[in-house]
This record gives sequence, structure tokens and C-alpha cells, in this order.
Amino acid sequence: MRYWLLPCTKTKREFAADAIGLYSASIYFCSLLSYFQAVRNDYERRHGHDFPDKAFILSAEHGLIPLSSKKLIEPYEKALRFMSNRERQEWAQWTAEQLVAAAMMEPWGGDFEQSYLVEPVSLPRETVWLTGKMYRAGLEKKMKLLYHEYPQLKFLDNHTTPYHAGGLGEMMGWCREQTLSLGGTFFTPTTLNPKQEDDHGNQRTED
Repeated sequence: MRYWLLPCTKTKREFAADAIGLYSASIYFCSLLSYFQAVRNDYERRHGHDFPDKAFILSAEHGLIPLSSKKLIEPYEKALRFMSNRERQEWAQWTAEQLVAAAMMEPWGGDFEQSYLVEPVSLPRETVWLTGKMYRAGLEKKMKLLYHEYPQLKFLDNHTTPYHAGGLGEMMGWCREQTLSLGGTFFTPTTLNPKQEDDHGNQRTED
């Protein structure tokens, strides 16, 4: 089992939505999600059982959010690039502790449910980073500081980054190519347009 870490994005829906719905306004997030789900579906086709890996979104506002969370999240403006060095360090410490709690199957005191933690889950063997350098640098440093307290979590230092070169455009192109090669569907903000309730409780999509 591995932990996949995806970034939050500046572009979000203009209304409260679950984790996937909120960030699906971003074509970049859709690209990463397409690749992750293609890997998951390919695994389940070949092995005949559920994909064991877990995915999280690294949020500047909320820290660690399970990708599968259905809790509604209000749009927010906070971003790591606008934080001071001290604020980034505090964010990294907080998020690293949440990641440790997730791996240890302990409540992390956040706002998001961890329903999968009621299941007997073994520790992951590595993390897969689908994030930029700003997310990785601070988190990796903080997680290493936690190893002395949780030596069994040394796996967090065993990480891979599927795509290394180029900017966002190149990474989105790589995700699209890999998604299609695995027989997956490449999502866009339109195909992932979540539903929103109006004042009368009726479902409507974003215009």
C-alpha cells in the first residue's frame, strides 16, 4: 500500500463541495486525478480486488484531506506561496503530524473523516508525490524530524515522484498520456462538474 499526495489548487468551485468536487474546477487537478484513478482502475482489473493505496489532498487551509472525503468544503483563498517562511513551517509540521496519525490509524483531530481507519490497514510502503517542490520540501523535512518519535514511519522517506521534468503544462500532458495508455478517462472541469443545491433544495450545476 502507498499514500498518494495531491496538491490543492488556486482554482476552485465557487460553492461548497466535497474534496474532488471543490478542486475539480482546476484542469491541473483533473489531470492528476485522472492519472490516479487510471492507476487504481488498472490495478483492480489486473488483480481482481480493491486498490489498496490511499490518496490525500494537501490543502493550505485544511492540511491533509482524504481524497474520498464527502464532507463539504467551502472555497478558500489561502495558498502556500503567500505564506511567510514561519507560516509554511507551521503548516508543514501540522500536516506532517496529520500524515503520521493517518499512518498510525489514529484520529488526527482534523475536520475530515477517516472512515477507512476502522479497517485493519497495514502501514504503507512508500508515498507517491504528485505535488510541486514547495509542498515536498517542507513536508519531507518535518516528517524526518518525527522519525525519532515514530521510527516505524520511516516509510515516509521512501517516496517516488512519477513525473520530474517540466512545468504544469508538461505534467498535465504526461498525466493525459499515462491515463489514456492505461485505458482510463481523462477528466476535465466540465466532465467533473459537481452539483449544488439551490435555496429550495433543488440540484443544479455550476453555470
